[in-house]
Amino acid sequence: MRSAFQIVEKWCNEHQLSVNPKKTELILFTNKRKLPKLQLPKLFNTELTLSTQVKYLGITLDSKLNWGIHVEDKIKKACITFYQCKRLVGKKWGLNPKITLWLYTSVIRPSITYGSVVWWPRTQLSTIKSKLQSLQRLASVAATGCMRTTPSAALEFLLNLRPLDLVVQEEAKAAALRLRANGLWKQNTVTTHSRILQDTLKEIPILDAPMDRIPCHYVFDRDYNIQLTEESKDSSGVNEVRIYTDGSKTSQGTGAGVFSNDLNIKISTTLDKLNTIFQAECIGITKAAQAVAARDVRDINIKIVSDSASVLQALQNNTITSVLILECHNALQSIARKNKVTLQWIKGHSNSLGNDAADELAKRGSATKVYGPEPLLPIPSAQIKTWLRAKTEEIHLSEWISSETWVSVCLEVISDFDNKTVSKKNAIGK
Repeated sequence: MRSAFQIVEKWCNEHQLSVNPKKTELILFTNKRKLPKLQLPKLFNTELTLSTQVKYLGITLDSKLNWGIHVEDKIKKACITFYQCKRLVGKKWGLNPKITLWLYTSVIRPSITYGSVVWWPRTQLSTIKSKLQSLQRLASVAATGCMRTTPSAALEFLLNLRPLDLVVQEEAKAAALRLRANGLWKQNTVTTHSRILQDTLKEIPILDAPMDRIPCHYVFDRDYNIQLTEESKDSSGVNEVRIYTDGSKTSQGTGAGVFSNDLNIKISTTLDKLNTIFQAECIGITKAAQAVAARDVRDINIKIVSDSASVLQALQNNTITSVLILECHNALQSIARKNKVTLQWIKGHSNSLGNDAADELAKRGSATKVYGPEPLLPIPSAQIKTWLRAKTEEIHLSEWISSETWVSVCLEVISDFDNKTVSKKNAIGK
């Protein structure tokens, strides 16, 4: 450690900077109750002091790494924040339940779940579960204006609020999958928090399939243009070819279509049910670029027309975190070196013959049966979040049915609420 401090001192001297030793915290992670006499390192000839806890990137690290101090500190701050918001809410006046719950789920709750991938095992303790439930009860009571004797479990079920300890674990699962996709996850048998990934894959085996996420890729040079405003005239110009792409998602499946009368392109691609409409639209543009490259088209103005503004905006972004978007970008770059390529947005179902033809090809692809192992494409992040939420709701429902609260109120409320029913009830004033 002394050599590390020497490197810091050398760098500071070279750049005429300094580090305040009194503001530098040193912590020793150990389970020992009594520490032997230690010779602490020095920084700029000042001996550092040993701290029992430090804060790093918003996470409070204690010497035993049991995360108790961090969780209690976050709950305390969340309560203070909510009491500030509660000034806008009364039993018979103020914000309606929908806005009150939004304040809780979008402002308060994320401050609790932050960094949950390392401290989630703490939520398995009954004391922490009780404290988290008390915090969520504040929001539930404020939203409903109910009597103070109303059971917390009943309020959570009626408002479709998953127990906070389950939400923390859900966020930890999502973070573990995201870190694995970015190549940043290290599995070890020493720390308990790292087993979250193995537990998740046992619960939902399909999550072991590749995820549509990569480490952030930066794009500074783009050889093709993107036009997000609609053209006044939908027709080919001089020395110009137009290629129309579209995606379709139905109850039967997902598909992508590519049509060009100028280059005689008619492509219908079949995807599986797990793929989103965003992925289908992206595949359509990629297939269009690959079709142009296969025909070795040169020195022509190429307009690839798509009705997906979201895909065009993703391609326009300087950062790419999706495998499919990166493949699409590379395919467009390859043909843009030989041609002038423009991605043109068009309003969907606007009586464009080319767009309608691409839409028909996409629907044909979605209606075609998929052969082979699924998923055909990397699983989108949105689908993974849906599966994780469904698993959390399944656990919540199981706990609710097995609880004493369920027995006492099952005759007065329906046994299951969907999200639409809850949203309608929350929109009603007090």
